[in-house]
Amino acid sequence: MFLSRDGLPMVVEVLSLPPRRTALRAGVLIACALCLLRVGPVRAADDDAWTLDAATWARPRSGRAVVSMAPLPRVVRRWSQTPEARIVVHYPGGEDGELWAFELRDWLVALGVPSGHLLTEAGGEPGRLGLELRE
Repeated sequence: MFLSRDGLPMVVEVLSLPPRRTALRAGVLIACALCLLRVGPVRAADDDAWTLDAATWARPRSGRAVVSMAPLPRVVRRWSQTPEARIVVHYPGGEDGELWAFELRDWLVALGVPSGHLLTEAGGEPGRLGLELRE
C-alpha cells in the first residue's frame, strides 16, 4: 500500500482533496477499485487470454461499471504484474468492431493503462473482443 507524506494510505489523502480536484479523485478511486476487484474472468484456455462479450459491453458504461466488468480487472491486474507486456484487443472486423475496440482502449487509458501498452488488431470473433497479454 502506498503511504502519503502524512503516513496515511494514499486513498485517504485523495479522498480529502478539495472539490475542484473531483475528477482526479474519481480517477484515482476507479484505478484503486480496478486493482482491488477480484472478479473472475471469462478466459480462454490460456492464462493470458480473455474474452469480453457484446452482452456484457452493452450494459450502460461508467467508470464504476467498467472496472467491475469481467474480465477487465483480471486483465489489468495481470498486466500490472508484467509491465513490459502489452494488452492486445482483438476485435471483429468492420466499423462496429473497430469502434468497440477503440472505446475499450479509451476506457483503459482513462483508468491508468498507458496508451503505449495497448494494441488493437482486427480479425477477432464476431460478438466478442479478445484480450491477451503479449510480451
